[in-house]
Amino acid sequence: MTRPLFRCFAVIAALALAAASAAAQSHPIKIKSVKTGFPHGPNVTQRDDDGSGSYICKTNFWTPVYLELEILRTVDRPAAIVLEASDPDDLGTSVTVPLQNLSDVRPGTTLSAAELAYLPCVRLGGRDLSVSIRDPGSGRNLAEPKRLSFVRSKDTSAYVVLSLGSRLPGFELPPEAPGANRGSKVDLAVIDNPYLLPDRWYGYDAADLVVLATGSASVQNFLAPLFTDPQHKPRLDALVEWVRRGGRLVVSVGQNAGVAASFPVLQELLPMRLPRENLVEQVKDLPMEWLTHGVSEKKTKLNTLTAKGGTFPLVRFEPHTDRGARQIVPPADSLREGTRRAVVQAPYGLGRVTLVAFDLDRSPFVDYDDRPRAWDLILRECGANRAPQSFNKNNYSYSGIAEDELANEMRQHADAFASVPVISFGWVAAFIVLYTLLIGPVEYYVLKKVFKRLELTWITFPIIVLTVSAIAYFSAYALKGSDMKVNKVDIVDIDPATNRVYGRTWFTVFSPRIDTYRVGVEPAPGWAAPGGAHGGALVDWTGAGSGRRGGLFRRSYQYGLTQPGDPATARFADGLVDVPIQVWSTKGFTADWNAVLDKATPPVVSELVHPPANPANVVGTFTLNLPFKELQDVHLVYAGKAYKWDAIPTGVPVNAFLDDTKVDGDWIAKLTSLSVFTTVNPPNFGRASTQKLQSNGAAPAFQMMFHEETLKSNDTAAPRNSTLRRLDQSWRLSSLHRDEVIVIGRVPAVRDVPAEELLTAADSPSPTRIWLKELPGGAANRTPQQGTLQQETFVRIYLPVKPFKK
Repeated sequence: MTRPLFRCFAVIAALALAAASAAAQSHPIKIKSVKTGFPHGPNVTQRDDDGSGSYICKTNFWTPVYLELEILRTVDRPAAIVLEASDPDDLGTSVTVPLQNLSDVRPGTTLSAAELAYLPCVRLGGRDLSVSIRDPGSGRNLAEPKRLSFVRSKDTSAYVVLSLGSRLPGFELPPEAPGANRGSKVDLAVIDNPYLLPDRWYGYDAADLVVLATGSASVQNFLAPLFTDPQHKPRLDALVEWVRRGGRLVVSVGQNAGVAASFPVLQELLPMRLPRENLVEQVKDLPMEWLTHGVSEKKTKLNTLTAKGGTFPLVRFEPHTDRGARQIVPPADSLREGTRRAVVQAPYGLGRVTLVAFDLDRSPFVDYDDRPRAWDLILRECGANRAPQSFNKNNYSYSGIAEDELANEMRQHADAFASVPVISFGWVAAFIVLYTLLIGPVEYYVLKKVFKRLELTWITFPIIVLTVSAIAYFSAYALKGSDMKVNKVDIVDIDPATNRVYGRTWFTVFSPRIDTYRVGVEPAPGWAAPGGAHGGALVDWTGAGSGRRGGLFRRSYQYGLTQPGDPATARFADGLVDVPIQVWSTKGFTADWNAVLDKATPPVVSELVHPPANPANVVGTFTLNLPFKELQDVHLVYAGKAYKWDAIPTGVPVNAFLDDTKVDGDWIAKLTSLSVFTTVNPPNFGRASTQKLQSNGAAPAFQMMFHEETLKSNDTAAPRNSTLRRLDQSWRLSSLHRDEVIVIGRVPAVRDVPAEELLTAADSPSPTRIWLKELPGGAANRTPQQGTLQQETFVRIYLPVKPFKK
């Protein structure tokens, strides 16, 4: 029997191998290689199975995927790249990115990542990734899928420095005490080919600091194409959009300053303008005194930067006429006659742009004896202050797949439905015991002693199972209800200087039935301009990946992402398609969106100026025209001080007289310890009510908005916002930041109100509308949302302060 059985298995294996070989030969395309993440820098810390250096990516972040394809036969049909990963609930996710027309590509041709029409990106919720090439119409595979069972991704705590155009020779950080983990915490990635740059803003998601060093970057092959060639416009737009949404960018100019000054997009992005005349001065040395921020502001003096045996170019800056900048080197109070500006900084949207007046990738800086300390200050003062530090392992460690603490707190907050009772484990255990007794000894005793016919179990057993199942279902139905419920939290940033509103939304859907959803988000009327050009919304899952491989029969959903050049890119068309949610289960989502403000009816009108008698002060008024009654728990922040303010009603001018008697030295602690007080079915969406208030723990929004500020009292505390660093605007709280007043507050929260009534009301406190059956931007109208909604809204407004004009 053994020999025939062995022959049978051998024949089956041979047939399967032959079928697989035939299928592989029938595919017109071959996937030769897949690299996930940013290309590594000069120092390779990890290697793939083929011995090549691993690219740099981080868990829970979007990351670019670089493919190399070989055309085996003529491709006579459309083709698209399909990336399949998993989310924290072990549901499959897929991203589809179209390829260019391949019908004219000769067989035998190899296409590198730089030759593909678009650069695909994926968010990794686990360690596995599947890459395939398919016909988008039929779903037929055009290449043998390539499955990566273990993607070497970094922890969320890793700090990634991405250099554009230059390999940053001499990039080095100070040595630390034995046992410190900083060497594996800070990674340098390099993209020196403009065709390899992400063409969607979230392709930079894993980068904590982007450095554009123009000294050694090729003018002909990188700088000029990126800033002037129309085919690279989507890539340049993606970089600018990432900065606008909170990215941190350092630009150094020196040897090629004249070339950099000729790029209008770069000039607009920089904190100060590069003049066309008398741009460069040749100097022998430069004092290096930095203004640094930690527990308090202080000056850090480095060794003088000196040219060895000659001079080096130092670029001259001129202020923009419509906005100011903060001086970092030397500190503003050290600027005297003949002293040269070396490093300046200013916001761009929510982003932070730093301009350095000398080359970071050329001599004398690459030979500078204090270069490691200087790079350390660049990472801290131009990126996230505490993120690149190494902390004690017990304070700051993530193993494998992780979710940082603040993101976890927000997800759990949105997942708490107070009106949905939770059945305790004790009742579940008691029900299981009773069920086991019923189908076991009770049934046996009745059939044996009463009916004396054990064969009746073929009838009684299914009756018992069906009856108990029906009782369990209707009991759960009575407890859980039949209404959909949504908990939603919005953080909204309004920036009149860039005419944009930026939003981050978290929401959890409680589904009363087994269903699939199309999930989209768009700004509500009154918060953004109707119709006009928008930056779009990236809708995504929340949570920490499990690291497990996906099951064979797991369900999946798709990202509905538009590509650069698609007319729908200007609308809120991005979303998630066919997301499955089980009965009485929840699913958490997040959305990163921005939109253009409505100039016809601006949500904020500001007339703040510096008085000529005291240019360091602020006078004037501002008015909020947002669609809610009032903003509560208000603080005005200017030049590092927070002023406690009364509630601000909409439509009423506010006199911004910053009286020192209103200074609140403990403002951030008070805001982060607030509770949420909501009313049961409050009338008029948050307006005055005599109904009983209920207390609910507040979302950790203020901790996200100013996270590093919350850590100032403890200089050894580790940051808890690895995936949310772009939201942290603590760097704007400097005493030298005098070009804007930041208004901080929250809208009165509401709970368990009819969802559609709240979302569509003219005075709705919700800055966003959720789509759950269609995606915005398409031909279909939005289906009214059923059930109830809980809404919390937190607001930051950046009011520009202009010089006084007679």
